[in-house]
Amino acid sequence: IVFVTRSGILRRTLPVAVTEVECVVNQDLKVLMPHEPKLTPYLIVLLRGFEALILSELVKTGTTVQSVIFDAFRNKAFPLPPLAEQKRIVAKVEELMALCDALEAQQQERARLLPRLSRATHTRLTDSPTQPHLDSLFTDLASVSPEDMRRTIINFAVQGWLVKQDANDEPASEALQRIRQARLNAGEKDFGTVPDDDVHFEIPNEWRWIKMGNLALSSDSGWSPQCESIPRKGTEWGVLKVSAVSWDTFDPEENKALPVGMAPRPECEVRDGDFLLSRANTEELVARSVVVTSTPPHLMMSDKIVRFVFPEEVEKQFINLANSTTFARAHYAKHASGTSSSMKNVGRGTMCNLPIPFPPLAEQRRIVAKVDELMALVDTLGRAAPGKVTERHPDLHPQPHRLGGKTDERLPLP
Repeated sequence: IVFVTRSGILRRTLPVAVTEVECVVNQDLKVLMPHEPKLTPYLIVLLRGFEALILSELVKTGTTVQSVIFDAFRNKAFPLPPLAEQKRIVAKVEELMALCDALEAQQQERARLLPRLSRATHTRLTDSPTQPHLDSLFTDLASVSPEDMRRTIINFAVQGWLVKQDANDEPASEALQRIRQARLNAGEKDFGTVPDDDVHFEIPNEWRWIKMGNLALSSDSGWSPQCESIPRKGTEWGVLKVSAVSWDTFDPEENKALPVGMAPRPECEVRDGDFLLSRANTEELVARSVVVTSTPPHLMMSDKIVRFVFPEEVEKQFINLANSTTFARAHYAKHASGTSSSMKNVGRGTMCNLPIPFPPLAEQRRIVAKVDELMALVDTLGRAAPGKVTERHPDLHPQPHRLGGKTDERLPLP
C-alpha cells in the first residue's frame, strides 16, 4: 500500500493506492507492507475512511508543503475487526461505491445535458431580455446552474438592468470629458470611438460606449527574470504568476521568489487598487482581470501581467464586471493570437480596444453593490442545491424598470 506523506495535496486529501507491479518510491511516499496480503483490502478502506482524522491530527504544515508526522501515524491506534468481518466490510463498501459510481454517472449525464438548455435560455435572455424570457429564467423549468446565473447577472449589470438610473447622477459624458482632457495632458494615445459593429446592445441614455484604453490614464506591464521555482518567503521580493490574476480574485501567494542578489524593479510592484489582466493564458483565462483590494509588499508583475490605471471617475470593479461579460470574452477570442487553446496571447492594444458600456460613476457603484449582493445570494442557493438554482427566490424576481432612459418594461434583478 503506497500513500503520500509529503505534498501540498495533503491540504485536502490523502492519496492511497495498491501497487500492481514492483516499483520504487521517493521520499514523498511511504509503503505499508501487511504481513498478510489478505489484510490489504481492509487497510485501504481504513486509510480512506480515516482520511479526515489523519489530515487533521497527523499532518503538519511546513514552509511550503504538508507532511505526515510518521511517528505519530505509526503509533496511532486504528480499529481492526476479525478477518471475516473485514471481508464483509470491504464487500459492503464496494457495493456502495458501485452505487455511488452509478449515481455519479447519472449526474454527469444530467450535467452534460443541462448546460445546453441553460445556455440556450441565457443566450436568449441576453439577446432579447423580454418579460417572458426573464420570467423563464426564474422557473424550475429553466434549471439554471449557478455558473450561468452569475454570467447572466454580469451581462445584465453592464446593460443597465440591475439598478435604477438616477436623473441626479452626473452624466457619463461629463466624466468622459475630464478623462479625455487628463489623457490629452499626459500624452496618452487616443483609441478612437467604438465601431457600430462592436455595439452589442442598447444602453440607457446617460451611458456612453467607450474603449477601455480611453478610460485609462496609463497602462504598463511587468518584468519576467529567471526566478526561483518556489514562492518567496516573508516579504522578500517575488514575481507574480498569471495564476495570481486568473480566478476573479487577486492571489498574492501565486508568485516565484526573486533570486538572491538580483535587484528588484520597484516600478513593477503591485499596489493596492491596481487593475490587472493576464495577457497570456489558456483560451478561457486569457485577459481575465482582478482588482487588487489588498496586497503584501514586494510583489512585482511579470511581463505577462498588464496594469491599467484608471482615474477617480471610473469604478474599477465595474470595469472588472464589463471585462468578464460574454461580449468581452468574444472580443478577446476574436483577437487572441496563438494556435493552441492551451496558450493564447492578447496584446495590450486588444485590451485597450475593448468596448465598455460606461454609466455615471454613482450608478457604477450601485451596480457593483447590487452584483455583490446577488452573487452572494447565488452562492447561498448554489450551496443549498448544488448544480442549479431552481427556486423563485424573492430577491431574484424581476420587476418593471426602464430602458434607454425611457419608461419601459425593463425588468432588472432587483
